[in-house]
Amino acid sequence: MSSPAKRSKPKAGEPVPAKKIVRTLNLPGTLRLDKANVAERQLSAAATMFFQSADPVSIHTLSSAALEVISAVAQHRQVPGDSLHEMLIERVRPEHQEELRSLLREPQNFFKHANRDVEERLDFHPDAAGWVLFDGIWIYRRVMQDLPVILRAFEAWWVLQHPDILRDDTARSVYQKAAGSFPASNRKAFLVIFSEAWARSLFAS
Repeated sequence: MSSPAKRSKPKAGEPVPAKKIVRTLNLPGTLRLDKANVAERQLSAAATMFFQSADPVSIHTLSSAALEVISAVAQHRQVPGDSLHEMLIERVRPEHQEELRSLLREPQNFFKHANRDVEERLDFHPDAAGWVLFDGIWIYRRVMQDLPVILRAFEAWWVLQHPDILRDDTARSVYQKAAGSFPASNRKAFLVIFSEAWARSLFAS
């Protein structure tokens, strides 16, 4: 039986693979992540930025990345249902669907790439960031069957600000019944009060 071949060491001057460098460094605090966890972290960071009234371009970029990841996870796990973007596209005539899809992705592509449109300008509505974030949370909830409190808080805020977007009358009525307890315009105060109310409901159960 022949002995296993030994891995040859790189010769002087040859590039060393990046993964090998990282393993050699043995960096402390390494995170072991799966795709759903990546999406959760991105969505949670975007929601936190939203409640801090941070830059909508950054919120949109982070939310778009999360939406792509969690959509792929949903497809891989064969979770039924489309994103809100795709449901909207399906209501358009087939010959115009690609055009609408491109328009919906325009901010994401503009923020991400500059190889062909470096001198272009974009008219961007800040609310677009919230819609992309809501879409990512919408899919994440279906995939994971639960939401971290920061994502529940954003979902509640967005539903209360846009009361006609959910078909689920039960979920909408729950948030609307609680609406009187939450400040309608102060994002930071809303998050604090919602989180405290959610914590009380967990301890009471």
